[in-house]
Amino acid sequence: MTGSNRGAFDLTGLRMGVVSATNKNFSTALEKTKITVKNEKVSSWIVEPTEGAGLMAILGQLGVNLSTM
Repeated sequence: MTGSNRGAFDLTGLRMGVVSATNKNFSTALEKTKITVKNEKVSSWIVEPTEGAGLMAILGQLGVNLSTM
């Protein structure tokens, strides 16, 4: 996944507050994901842990101080 942090990154739903725009780019590793759908509904969502991927990797690249979150 790649992107840029040009606006506020609202993580209040995760109890992590709002990250102000850093105007930095990020690029993370690909995560292997297996999604199972039954009766037109997602019944299982499994993500294989991958170093350099996920939200913590993104926040680290944006320079967010993770110890204050």
